[in-house]
Amino acid sequence: MLELGPDDLALGSDEVAALLGLPADDPLVRRALALSDGWAAPLALVAREIEHGAERSAAVEMLAAPRGSLRAYLQAEVLDALSDELREFLLDAASIEILSAERCDRVRGATDSAALLEALHLQGLLRSAGEAYRLPAPLRAYLLALLEAAPARRDRLAWTHRVNDAVAQIAAACRQSEAPAAVAGLSSPSIAAWLADHHAAFHHDCELISLLGASLAQLAAADSAGAGSDGDSSPGSLALLLTRLAASKADAASRLIEALASDFPTDAARALILGAAAGLAHACGDWGRAAELVRAAEAAATASGQQRLTLHVLLHGSIPQALDRGEAERVVLLASQAVGLARAAGAQEALCRAQTLLSAGYLLLGDVAEAQRCADAALALARQLECPDAEADALRRLGAARRADPGANPDEALQCLRAAYVIMECAESRPSALHIDLACELSALLRQREELDEAGRLARQAFEWSVPLGPAGYARRGRSLVAMASVVYRSRVESALAALEEAERLFAATGDVSGRALTTFWRAVVAVTHDHPDSAARVSEALNACEHRLGQQLLAEEARTAVPMLVKALEHGVDSQRAASALARLGGPGFDALTELAASDNPALRLVAVQTLAHINNVRARRALSRGARDTDPAVRQAARAALESLGTPDAPMLRVYFLGKFRVERDGEVISDAEWKTRKAKLLFKYLVAYAGRPVQQEQLIELLWPDAEPRAAAMSLRTTLVHIRRALEPYLEGAASHFILHRNEAVMFNADAPHWVDSDEFLRHYRAGRQYEEEGQAQFAEAEYLAADALYRGDYLEEDPYEDWALADRERLRDVRTALVIRLAALRDAAGDIDRAIVYCQRAFLADPCREDVCRRLMELLQRAGRSGEALRVYNTCSSALRNELGVGPSAATRRLHRALLASLQGDEQAEQRAARR
Repeated sequence: MLELGPDDLALGSDEVAALLGLPADDPLVRRALALSDGWAAPLALVAREIEHGAERSAAVEMLAAPRGSLRAYLQAEVLDALSDELREFLLDAASIEILSAERCDRVRGATDSAALLEALHLQGLLRSAGEAYRLPAPLRAYLLALLEAAPARRDRLAWTHRVNDAVAQIAAACRQSEAPAAVAGLSSPSIAAWLADHHAAFHHDCELISLLGASLAQLAAADSAGAGSDGDSSPGSLALLLTRLAASKADAASRLIEALASDFPTDAARALILGAAAGLAHACGDWGRAAELVRAAEAAATASGQQRLTLHVLLHGSIPQALDRGEAERVVLLASQAVGLARAAGAQEALCRAQTLLSAGYLLLGDVAEAQRCADAALALARQLECPDAEADALRRLGAARRADPGANPDEALQCLRAAYVIMECAESRPSALHIDLACELSALLRQREELDEAGRLARQAFEWSVPLGPAGYARRGRSLVAMASVVYRSRVESALAALEEAERLFAATGDVSGRALTTFWRAVVAVTHDHPDSAARVSEALNACEHRLGQQLLAEEARTAVPMLVKALEHGVDSQRAASALARLGGPGFDALTELAASDNPALRLVAVQTLAHINNVRARRALSRGARDTDPAVRQAARAALESLGTPDAPMLRVYFLGKFRVERDGEVISDAEWKTRKAKLLFKYLVAYAGRPVQQEQLIELLWPDAEPRAAAMSLRTTLVHIRRALEPYLEGAASHFILHRNEAVMFNADAPHWVDSDEFLRHYRAGRQYEEEGQAQFAEAEYLAADALYRGDYLEEDPYEDWALADRERLRDVRTALVIRLAALRDAAGDIDRAIVYCQRAFLADPCREDVCRRLMELLQRAGRSGEALRVYNTCSSALRNELGVGPSAATRRLHRALLASLQGDEQAEQRAARR
């Protein structure tokens, strides 16, 4: 007779289908079976819910997140029915996916897990998983929810779970290395001394320390023998092992690693060890000590003379730490240094990361245009490298830059973040830190657009992903809690305050300055929104927090939310000067609020607004001050007139003109809107004058260009009016003074080439010519960097929105040809470097842009044939041949046809060789 065990009593698909009243092949049956593991009792409860009118899919999803009757059943009929010992064991084991006696013993620090597992299995509460067990999905989900309600227990279990992962990985690494004496590292006096001091803190984790010591000892031995001298192989593996320790033990482990640095004979190894110690110190919130350690790592890396090692310390230690502390100037300085090192070393992935970090630094510095330029360059490089993480990070930075750009389309930032989020979802088997950050940032952007349901879902998702990280995920968990609070604060004030309180605790535990500024800001927003009695104090705290550069960036990102809070502070006399200054820093929304206050009925508010605007050399500020100079209140009138006098005649703004792709003009970083241009012809005339910058154009020529059929006198008047529109768009505060940009010479008009301006098409050509010069000098790496910078600027054809303007055709074709030549040069450089795959990608881009280019067609065919992709090479020939006949009415040249015949002959020879081999 067969003996039935607990696993034999589980329901099968036919039985589940009958219970739910569905066909056996229905997807919902498979879903219910997967979620329940065939456990009969929860499935019966689901069936009962359906009988009582619940929607089938919603009832089945109850298994994934137990609620209602299922939750009551699990508590009363399962947990309460167990002995205290088994119940405590279940809670301890819930954080482990696959339960083995050895693993549970390590997590619990006990030796009786085997008997307890068997007892639970016999009661039908565990399912066999090979030689181990697993909890049924509904029970595990419920237990994890209980753990979430007990933070101390949850954090301890999350940490022990991660420790065991680290133990397994280190043990596997030690076994594979075939190194003698796996615990030889314990002879190190540094490890012995540290164990004596910290053994109690780690309890049963001696195995981890032994294996960690062995790993470090092997690294020291390799270092002494001169292995790993390129500085590339050791940093990643060592950092991965060490940073798996959670923040609750990171401080002790960091000090151990710092002490171990003296055991290593070379500067290169010390740089690696000190860098790892700095990372752990930073993780546990000791930012001061982390900064000291990373400076020591920088010095050791520099002393080693290994540029790649210095680059590694910069990218993974110095720059991220400076970024977290809001040290914008230091971030830009170090990231620029890293860009130079990466280019010199030909390290393309490092160059991509350096440009991404440089973008973040420029954004923190407030230079939005440079932030976008760096993010664009990083994105282009990441796509060429086909690196999803790098592409997602670059898109994230580009989205942040466009979000901070008042002239950018708000949808562009959202598109960047959505694209980055999708990339991470497709590339990651489990959510990463970047994935969590993207979810929080995307939630914030959607909340600003009032898409609250989706924003709330992403915030909750980010929170769920951060929980398994334990204390190492405190900062990101805090940000996800703030994101949730920001979605619900208007309707569920108590829930929002509770989430902000928990976030504050988490940020305090890690010493996260920017996180605490975040919670302080939202506490003030909640207080002002709901007229809490302590709103004045909360606003004052928020203003203190936002004095920090990271806080200023937060205000800029949350401008729409911040403005009402700051205006309320001004109306109630709370830190009026600081509130007004904060409004002034917010750009458009802040200026709008100040100019409205400058026209309010309250003279005191008008005076504060005017005094604030007096320190801003900005268009809207001057306009408001001009109105204030005529105010009925003497104090306001006097302050406005004094401000205008002190400001004097303004300097010329910096213009950035974008001809490639969508046309736009930035005036001191602010996009000139269509409303400011007044008419399409004003914009078109400006394009023409800039295209011929420095060359006088006769007025008759301009009239013929824009008003060819108009009566001469009316056309001359239209030209004068259009030039006035251009001057006001470029310098709206001139008030009668001569333009810095539009000059008159007798009967001619010209754009002043000496005025401060930048044109993307000129910069594109400059980078291309610099690349050609470097190539001629034999400096391929610098040439490639210049070509990539030029390629990043080419966002579309020259004045693509004006396809019928004859005067732009020549420049458009010329720049297209340069772009094609640029891509071909990149392909040649990659081919010379042995990177034929990327050379093919570049050639394909040039060929797709113009299939009639036979030189590109032949180059692409040759590359494909060398790469063993002859079939694709034939398709390229056919595409080119068709394009030539359809567009030009000719066939391929003799050179192209010869290459085609040689390719066919090669394919036939290969086929015959295969047939002969098959016959043999």
